[in-house]
Amino acid sequence: AGISTVVSQCSPQEFQGWFYIGAIVCFALAALILLWLFCIRERIAFTAMILKSVSTVLIQLPELILIQFGASLLSVGYAIIWFFAYMEVVSRTNGMAWYYVAILNIVMLFLFFWHQLVFMNISLVTTCGAVGGWYFSPQETTSRGCFMCRPAVCTPLLRACSLSLGSIALGSLLVAVVRTIIVIVRFCAESAGNTNEIVKIAFCCCICMLSCLERIIKWLTDYAFVYVAIYGTPFITSGMKVVELLLSSGVGAIAQQSLITPVINLACLLGLCAGGALGYLAESVCDLGPVYLGITIGGA
Repeated sequence: AGISTVVSQCSPQEFQGWFYIGAIVCFALAALILLWLFCIRERIAFTAMILKSVSTVLIQLPELILIQFGASLLSVGYAIIWFFAYMEVVSRTNGMAWYYVAILNIVMLFLFFWHQLVFMNISLVTTCGAVGGWYFSPQETTSRGCFMCRPAVCTPLLRACSLSLGSIALGSLLVAVVRTIIVIVRFCAESAGNTNEIVKIAFCCCICMLSCLERIIKWLTDYAFVYVAIYGTPFITSGMKVVELLLSSGVGAIAQQSLITPVINLACLLGLCAGGALGYLAESVCDLGPVYLGITIGGA
């Protein structure tokens, strides 16, 4: 807002009004953000305590980070296998009717999203189970067993891969269906690129609403997976408990999420910068290849 005000003094006369309008809008948005932070000021300390507790768990149970990394590798490996399988399916669709080809593409796309989500949600349920065990008995959780063999990590992982796998698959199924529908609508919007503007606007509105629906379902399923991990309840029962939680303190849960998400995003950004810097230093010292390759690998 300050930059807009200063620049407006150095801009042509016909543009000064627009810069002042932009400055007023920015000041109004800043005031709304400050008002929101003032209303939820009591939750800031609670959010800091939550993040501190989670950091403590990750330091005491570093296996959780390795499990997350392993789930990411599985997702990448599955993506590679899926790509070759998809190319094989496409090669066998020559001469088939267009609706058969469309159905095969939709099924393959749905399977890609579904399995990717299952891998990542197994890691999520494992982490939630380990954090829940640490919350109820912190000393016993971190003192028993050796690295990668502690019951605090192995037990939630085995439960996520066996007893809770059906709940994980069902929750991932809901998100995968919505993501597949979004891709289909986007494809239809691109195919209808030469039509009138009303059709384009209608497709854009549909995509926006479906994206909002996807984020809502993803948010609800993540909370449901917490119940699945800690209490071992089925996904439908966990979803009902999440709905009850939202009905009793929905605003509080949304406020809590709005405070945690920016911190996590900032941590990801700092990790990206630190990794890129380390990659640059490694490439400079060892002369492993192009500079951009070292930065890319380090940031990844």
